Amino acid sequence: MEEETAVENESEEDNGRYTWKISTYTITGLSILINLILLLVLVVKKKHISGKTAMTTMSAADLLYGMCVLPFFVDNFVDNLWDLGLEYCRFFIFYFTFHDIFISLWLMTSCIFICLKYTGVGFLRYRGRTFQLMIWMTILCSSILLALPATVHSQLFQNGQEDFKQECRSLDVYTMPTIYMFTSSVLFCGTMGFLFSLCIFGSPFLKSVYTTEEFNIKWKTLLAVSMVNAIYIICAFLLNFKELSRFFYNCCSLERPFINLNNTTYDAWSFSLYGSKAFLRSFILLMYTFFY
Repeated sequence: MEEETAVENESEEDNGRYTWKISTYTITGLSILINLILLLVLVVKKKHISGKTAMTTMSAADLLYGMCVLPFFVDNFVDNLWDLGLEYCRFFIFYFTFHDIFISLWLMTSCIFICLKYTGVGFLRYRGRTFQLMIWMTILCSSILLALPATVHSQLFQNGQEDFKQECRSLDVYTMPTIYMFTSSVLFCGTMGFLFSLCIFGSPFLKSVYTTEEFNIKWKTLLAVSMVNAIYIICAFLLNFKELSRFFYNCCSLERPFINLNNTTYDAWSFSLYGSKAFLRSFILLMYTFFY
């Protein structure tokens, strides 16, 4: 009886990992394809699009993420057979962490910029490419610095039992959950503010204040940014929640909820959801460019 139960559990484990593998490959293909299309549209489309620089930057970061990180989810997290060496392991961990931090900081900056611009702050009118480059470099350098702890503490973990397993992991369990909790809180406030603004925009008393074109641009921009922010918050929640649980499990011996979350089903959902934000975000921005 015990042997039959063990065989059934092993079969369920294999089926779960196979489904996880297929979903990862599907998400990787969609991420690369949609980001390539978005970048092509942004380059070819000559009509001025509000936020074109921000969209190009995020799409390029997501494309590299889909090419350099997502394909190796299968080797590392699904099959647990990382065979690319320690150097690429460190790059894998670096860009995994850097991408999440960079996108979150970029979204926060974009939300602040939109708020200031739509409230009529005058100094933004006189800031050109130099100002944008300074902002971009500040976000880039900050993301690199914040991603270094996870990179430095990345190692290859081996299991020397019957089934050999090798996994690329980082001992740093602080950076990503901390950044996620902070940025998701700010982005949630921004999203709620933007959605509230959409309700105000729909007021019949404001029809004479804005032109039809200005109204449509602001409405579509606020809606697109709100959806992108919501995707970041939702898709990264499961994975960061487990990392936070792992931290309390390691430091304070709190078994719950980590023990309940430490299974293949949860990992498959969390990593699939986490990886899907790279193409869901770009898909929304692609629709925004078409209907702008």
